[in-house]
Amino acid sequence: MVEFASSSSCRRKDGAPPSGVPETYCLLRINVGQRYAGPSAAAGYDFVFDSQTGTFGETAEYEGHAIERSITLTEGTYNVRVQFWAHNWLGFDLIGWHLTVKVFDK
Repeated sequence: MVEFASSSSCRRKDGAPPSGVPETYCLLRINVGQRYAGPSAAAGYDFVFDSQTGTFGETAEYEGHAIERSITLTEGTYNVRVQFWAHNWLGFDLIGWHLTVKVFDK
């Protein structure tokens, strides 16, 4: 089980998103080894970690958010990576983050 918590800010950069594009959120996923951890291993970026509040130039509004994912693996050593993504007209900041990995025996 992997838990990730952080304060985050998802803000619009100067200018508006392209016309007709509703995406105003910042996404996050957790990879363990070469696989996505989560409810759907094929989903990729499937978790909205934060949504747009304000624009750059304004005081950042940080909020606390968390994600928990699990994955069943064979015995071994794995790299755990938290990856975040936002459309190019959004800025996504994470501060004060904490990552916990828990291993359970069968």
